[in-house]
Amino acid sequence: MSPLPLGMIVESLVAVLLVLTIVYCIVLNRRLKMFRANEEDLRATISELVTATEIAERAIIGLKATASDCDKTLAHRLRQAEKFNADLAEQLDAGESLMNRIARITEAGRVSEPAGRFGDLGRVRRGQAA
Repeated sequence: MSPLPLGMIVESLVAVLLVLTIVYCIVLNRRLKMFRANEEDLRATISELVTATEIAERAIIGLKATASDCDKTLAHRLRQAEKFNADLAEQLDAGESLMNRIARITEAGRVSEPAGRFGDLGRVRRGQAA
């Protein structure tokens, strides 16, 4: 067997490397196509996420406005309830004062009744007329 010349070995090696490079380029091209297809899906997903985020932001703004309105309404009702509570406390105090005055008047009337002008009338009813 005759030895192959060194130039032929180098050229064969270069040819094999070129074939390997071409095969690798084909594989890489397929992967890039898949990546681009996935990139479109990813872009669509990102677009949907952006839209959902904008909707959520608008909803949050609406919720904040509603919460603020509820807070104002609740504060107003609380002030009204405190006012009614104070009015009721004043009326209760006035009622207690009036009841105490009536109780004193009644007590004074009971003490002075036998010596009062209707004392004899009370005896007549009981059958003790003089």
